[in-house]
Amino acid sequence: MTNSPPKRRSLVFDALSILVLIFVAWSLRPTAGPNTFIDFAAYWSAGRLLLEGSNPYGYELLLELQRALGWAIPTPVVLWNPPWVMAMLAPVSLLPFALAKWCWFAASAAALAISSAWCWRLYGGSSRCTVVSGAVPMLFFPCLLALYYGQITPFLLLAVVALLWTLGAKRDLAAGFFLALTLVKPHVTYLVWPFLFLWLLRTRRWRIVLGAGVAFAALNITALCLRPSIYRDYTAALQSHYNPFIWKTPTLGSALGEAFAVRAQWISSLPLLGALVSILPIWRRWGAGFCWRRHLNFILLASVLTTVYAWSFDWVVLIPSVVEVLVWFEKEPRRNWYWVAGLAAAAIGFVLLQSSASHPVGILMLPLTIAILYTSAYAFQARREPADAQPGSA
Repeated sequence: MTNSPPKRRSLVFDALSILVLIFVAWSLRPTAGPNTFIDFAAYWSAGRLLLEGSNPYGYELLLELQRALGWAIPTPVVLWNPPWVMAMLAPVSLLPFALAKWCWFAASAAALAISSAWCWRLYGGSSRCTVVSGAVPMLFFPCLLALYYGQITPFLLLAVVALLWTLGAKRDLAAGFFLALTLVKPHVTYLVWPFLFLWLLRTRRWRIVLGAGVAFAALNITALCLRPSIYRDYTAALQSHYNPFIWKTPTLGSALGEAFAVRAQWISSLPLLGALVSILPIWRRWGAGFCWRRHLNFILLASVLTTVYAWSFDWVVLIPSVVEVLVWFEKEPRRNWYWVAGLAAAAIGFVLLQSSASHPVGILMLPLTIAILYTSAYAFQARREPADAQPGSA
């Protein structure tokens, strides 16, 4: 009998969380035409061209197809993801655009909720808050941007969380499969790969490589069968005047270029080069104590901050860091409330900057703040926990 009030409160919170999730998702639903689902319009158009055997990166072809969908601007949205991603998009493009975007939207919202709830359990959150944790992405503005634009990043997040779980469960073939799926945006998670290579040299779990190789080969073979020249098409698109590097994006490289008034490509690559040079010293420091559950968030934060190209909706992959801080708060709210307060302040600041059309470099404050807060909170937790309470080696 004494457990009834807590159970009722848990049910109320679960119901409210589901209602918040539904309300926010519905408010971001795609409307008629592609203009509120801009990036998915590019995905669908590129996939449709690929199914027809045409160039999915072709500027004029994309413009013609997107205008037929009701596109109202003079330039098309070009898909800059690598060719192997096309194999994932082609099945969606078999559907009519109006139906396809609703399926994509529903799957994206589900991927965000499942990933967040999954992270909650992976990091030791209590089962009574699992449903509530699924609503966390609806409070994280990059996730809302990903839904609004129809971005692929919710599925990247799901692949990252599934990779974390399969590595811990030692389901290595499945881990390889999800590892290959993280290549939908390799620049966002690029540091995972060198650390994985060093970890494999120590653990010899080569079935992960087999799983990743099979999945990656299948994607490439599918894309090449549909369009044998797809890699030449991609290279030509990257070398054209209309390429992804003409934009000012919220990265440390862009911030350096702004600070020194230099537009040269080399200066935007300095943070990436610094990160790559730091891999071996960091690996020596982590040493035999390396654990994916313990260290993956640091790797993702470093990848996001030092990549040469990323947008704010790519910061969806930081959800595991946010959820882990929330788990610490749930366990000891009196000791950890200020970390959550810091995250909330950063989120509000990001929304204000985004809504005021702030310069892209300015909104870099969100991942920087998360990195600082997460590192500080982790150090605080590590000092308080005994060594035998730390996660295992997976």
